[in-house]
Amino acid sequence: MTRMSRLAAYLLLSALYALTLPVALGAGLSDYRGMSIIASPTGVGGVALTNNFKELAERTPPVLSVGAAPTANSDSDNTDTNGACYLGTRWVDTSDAPDAIYHCIDPTPTAAVWVRQVTATTGGAIDLGSEAVTTTGAIAAGAITGTSFVIGGDTLTTTEWGYLDGQDQAIATTSSVVFGGLNVTGPLSLDGTVVLATDNADTGSTNTTLVGKDAGSSNSGSYTTAVGNGAADANTGARVTAVGYGAGGANTGHHLTAVGYLAGAFNTGAENTFIGHNCGDTNTSGAYNLFLGENCATAHLTGSYNVIAGRSAAAALQSGSNNVVMGAGAAGTGTTFAGCVVIGRSAGNANNTDNRLYIDNSSTASPLIYGEFDNNIITINGDLSTTGRLYGGGATVTAAGPTNDVDVSGCNVVYIDTVGNDITIGGFTGGVAGQVIQVVRTRTANKATLEHNEGTGNQDIFLVTEGDDELETYGGWTLVCNGTHWYEVGQ
Repeated sequence: MTRMSRLAAYLLLSALYALTLPVALGAGLSDYRGMSIIASPTGVGGVALTNNFKELAERTPPVLSVGAAPTANSDSDNTDTNGACYLGTRWVDTSDAPDAIYHCIDPTPTAAVWVRQVTATTGGAIDLGSEAVTTTGAIAAGAITGTSFVIGGDTLTTTEWGYLDGQDQAIATTSSVVFGGLNVTGPLSLDGTVVLATDNADTGSTNTTLVGKDAGSSNSGSYTTAVGNGAADANTGARVTAVGYGAGGANTGHHLTAVGYLAGAFNTGAENTFIGHNCGDTNTSGAYNLFLGENCATAHLTGSYNVIAGRSAAAALQSGSNNVVMGAGAAGTGTTFAGCVVIGRSAGNANNTDNRLYIDNSSTASPLIYGEFDNNIITINGDLSTTGRLYGGGATVTAAGPTNDVDVSGCNVVYIDTVGNDITIGGFTGGVAGQVIQVVRTRTANKATLEHNEGTGNQDIFLVTEGDDELETYGGWTLVCNGTHWYEVGQ
């Protein structure tokens, strides 16, 4: 520095000292944001110097180190007694690990506002604490990788998070993922155990999908799909599909399919299918059944291998197996029957007998078609026409007789084979009203005789000649039954 420069600097400092000395000597000091400044300065120099110190204090806000996070009372009035805070004050929370840093953006007394600074933890992870992340733009970084991703209190074990930019996302996880709200505009692929429900406490099942309040709430069956309020809520059976309020709710049977309000609610039987409101809702040990229709088999308990379809079909049936019932109200009031086939609205409504056939569209006691499987009987209550030939069974008689009870059940031809001896027939059994038979001699050797009104047979024969009739060559008789006896109508 030249001699002239040193002189100028000396004169400037002397002038400043002369301006400020009276102020400094006559005034006290006060605290301003952690700095001591002249209180109530006088003179141009004193005021200017004080203002400069204030500006410096505002540019360098204080730093507080406290073992807790700041609150709304961490303000400019020092309401929380941790130290006065101002705009820009830094707060270091030493109770966090690592230390959390906050910045004051509004020091208003009792309403202070703080924001937490993003800090990096060991390994480069970003700790946001409890602060929300808000953006109006896209987050388009590279894939988020690692062994876990923490959202709130839930840890997702992932293999990949794709770009979070509105594109299709892939989330792979081995833990239970819970979404408070999920809007999907495209396909959603879910693998493993999926729970879209509330109040769910599934007890360790695998490959299970639960949708709805209390759906599968205490389910322990694996491979269970439950959709609806309380569906399969206490299920223990495996491979169960339950759709509807309470469907399969207390089920213990495996391979149950229950669709509808309370369908199969108390089922214990295996491999049942119940579809319809209250369908099979009381079924217990009955197994391998197919029930279709509202209130279908709603009282059923123990029968198996039944196919029942129609609103209120077999509604009162409690036990009985191997039935086929089809039609609204069909077999509706019968409580116990097995091996029956009932087809048509209200057909066989009151039947309680096994092995019966009913086909009609009403509850009449004389259905259009009636049958008895155990007796090989079928009755048509009406006219029967055919465009082709109608054949019945045949019987062959070879015993000499006299034979008074030749069984002609289901026959329309009786063959008389006289090759070994004469044959005499005195009556029949098994004939039904309207049945027609042809009695035919098939040999020329020996004789064939029908006895007229023999009297000891189950169903006697009445001939045109009103006496016994004998054939010595080929030929025969045509007889018609009235349900009690047989009458000749021609030879």
